[in-house]
Amino acid sequence: MNRLAFVASIVILSVSKPHDSVATPSMDLLLKSQTLIDRDQNDAALACLNKLIEKQPSNAQAYSERSRVYVKTKKYELALVDSNKAVRLEPELAIAYANRGIVYLVTARYREALDDCSKAIRLDPQLARAYQTRALVYERLKRYKEEIQDCNQAISIEPNSFKNYLYRATAYTKLEKNQKALQDCDIAVGLAPDKAVSYVRRGYVYICLREFQKAVKDYTTAIKIDSQSAEAYLLRSDAFGEMGQYQQQLEDLGLAIKLNPKNVIAYVKRGYTLSQLGQLQNALLDYSSAVKVDPKCADAYLRRADVYGELGQFQSRINDLTSVCKIGHNNAGVFEKRAKTYYRLGQLKNAIADCTTAISLNHALSSAYSIAADSYEELGQYRRAIEFRTKAIEFDEKNASEWNCRADDYNRLRNFDMAKADWKKARELATPTHWATMQLCNPLIDFDKFFVLKTTEQQKDSINIKLKNNPVVVPFDYCDGSHICMPIRLNGRSLRLMLDTGSAHSDLWNQATHSTPNIDKAQLLSTDAHGKAYYYDLFKAKELKLGHLSLFDVLMTVDDGLVGHKTLSGFLGGNILENFVVTIDYSKKQISFALASMNVRPLNAIVVPMTMIRSHRPYCSVRIDKKIVLSAILDTGSPFSLVADSLLSSILPNKLQFKEHRSGPWLGNLSTSRVRVRSLSLGAAKFEVPILDVFPAAQAPSMATEVVLGNDFLSTFKTVSFDYPGRQVILEPK
Repeated sequence: MNRLAFVASIVILSVSKPHDSVATPSMDLLLKSQTLIDRDQNDAALACLNKLIEKQPSNAQAYSERSRVYVKTKKYELALVDSNKAVRLEPELAIAYANRGIVYLVTARYREALDDCSKAIRLDPQLARAYQTRALVYERLKRYKEEIQDCNQAISIEPNSFKNYLYRATAYTKLEKNQKALQDCDIAVGLAPDKAVSYVRRGYVYICLREFQKAVKDYTTAIKIDSQSAEAYLLRSDAFGEMGQYQQQLEDLGLAIKLNPKNVIAYVKRGYTLSQLGQLQNALLDYSSAVKVDPKCADAYLRRADVYGELGQFQSRINDLTSVCKIGHNNAGVFEKRAKTYYRLGQLKNAIADCTTAISLNHALSSAYSIAADSYEELGQYRRAIEFRTKAIEFDEKNASEWNCRADDYNRLRNFDMAKADWKKARELATPTHWATMQLCNPLIDFDKFFVLKTTEQQKDSINIKLKNNPVVVPFDYCDGSHICMPIRLNGRSLRLMLDTGSAHSDLWNQATHSTPNIDKAQLLSTDAHGKAYYYDLFKAKELKLGHLSLFDVLMTVDDGLVGHKTLSGFLGGNILENFVVTIDYSKKQISFALASMNVRPLNAIVVPMTMIRSHRPYCSVRIDKKIVLSAILDTGSPFSLVADSLLSSILPNKLQFKEHRSGPWLGNLSTSRVRVRSLSLGAAKFEVPILDVFPAAQAPSMATEVVLGNDFLSTFKTVSFDYPGRQVILEPK
């Protein structure tokens, strides 16, 4: 809402000259009523006008003035009835049209307001109120030059009316002519030094000029004149906020709300300040209050949606964004936001649908093309992903990540020439740090050689030859009784890595690996589940050996901020695992790496489709208690199964205690409550009901988009096969 919309209400304070045809006793009553209106004594004014109308039921001006009282008391239907009657009784009464114009103005019927004001001016070219009201209509229509012209006319008629200068100042600020606006406000203050509105208006001009101390001084003066001015407190809070004086800002917003508990803008402003100060729950309360007062306040829904996102309550975020769409806020950015949220929750078809809508509203919105491309990529529809990625590049051609992602898609389709060209472009555009990070997308590519040889094709062909009829089989044991650990050789050195399908990349732990380089803390930065920062570096292993299979020039991350196990040296993640069918035999305690063509499915196997592969990690659709459908990651790197409380809110007990804790290298330390659900299904198959560790979404918002099914669930099967090429998980019951 326009923070200066309050100026519009001043017009009804203007005193008009009684019509010449009114008799003297009636003239006295009319003048008395106008004085009462100007003093905000609306009940007394109404009684006076009712008495006049009872005596003279055909007095058009009495009805016209009573309409002003009804406008001030927000009884707009009654105001319109009286205005219409005034016009019918005396069709040539200019003030009747001007007053009806006010009714149309406050009810947003701007075309009719313009017509009535113009008619009043034709009947009486010296009627200042008609110019004033029409100026305010022009303001609402953003026709500021015409607003100034009408203000000029009003000033020429009533040069001592401070309101005319304030109206013109409003138009000047809209046109960013702030010095002219300041001059008009100075005149208004000189004409009416006892009117709070003059200082309020000048205070806003000072804010536009970024002279915040002067703004605070003017607002403070306004408050001394009128301690009940919620508007003065509201606007002074803006000045305090601009100066970083947030406590004073919150105090002023609190006073504005106390004076006017239905002040939607004050709730929204305070909610935003609280969110910036990290007081997210209090911010939610204010945005909810704003929505309660005005269920069609799109800004409140949008800002509350942002807070829900920060708290990991993504379904609530979607609900609020949907409310904005239902209000009729057809903004491409809203659909793009909702698409991004659907994407995070793994609801890829919904994400694509919203991207399509966003693009129809703004065909140049590159982020919508990018989200759609990501969604198609995770669905394995690489050609469609390339179509949308190409459009994203068209509108953002210097985005190295887009070129890199399209290269990955071409590579998956074995179009190596196109992949080579796109990777070359990505390397040209990316900073060294960005380029190093992007290389993690596929560690089986030696980028230094890729631009000379078709290394990807050669490496994959080499893998196919070595694994043909001879899968890699390695033993595993449990580290700390929970993590699957397997032996590997790295540059000739024996190490133990955790098998981690829940990680996008493969990682070495610096404290356990003396042969790796020290971390350059000025280079790469990431965050853990709690948002805590840690540094990492990149390391290219000349040879990583899994049994008899050697992988060459494999890129891995190195960090020292995630070390949590003394006997482990790191983990083998999805960017390597995705190239194979990886089978974990829990009964024999061994892991095999095979080709898709070698995979023999057990007779009693349960086949569950991978609904998506996101950043090399396998996801399936899970149904909990027959009604909640969520995206679940099958994570061998997690000893336990986890889910955020926000995802199960409809079936959880009213109050969880969160007295237990779960911890891990990336996970950190989460407060949890153990909850046994009634049923769980993956695809079409139902399984033994697991115990889920439920954690507060606000503790780890980045994890609040999915269910984590860890080794406590996976180890209930005899074997679990991750068939990445076939995009399926094969579960063999014990």
